[in-house]
Amino acid sequence: MAAYGIPAQADIAYSPYAMQRDPPSFPRPLTFDPDRWTPGRAAGVPRTAMIPAGVGNRQCPGITSH
Repeated sequence: MAAYGIPAQADIAYSPYAMQRDPPSFPRPLTFDPDRWTPGRAAGVPRTAMIPAGVGNRQCPGITSH
């Protein structure tokens, strides 16, 4: 992942659609594969690859380890 500087007060927009179809994070991203979330495989998915449940004040309430 590349590092970028973000100016203070900058507005940031991202695309959950694009993030969840990123092949380095999700091999075969267009394939329906619910097993990708089994404990052994989910450990290989970067925590920030799934923003809606991964980070910030809207983090999944079921996540107990930080």
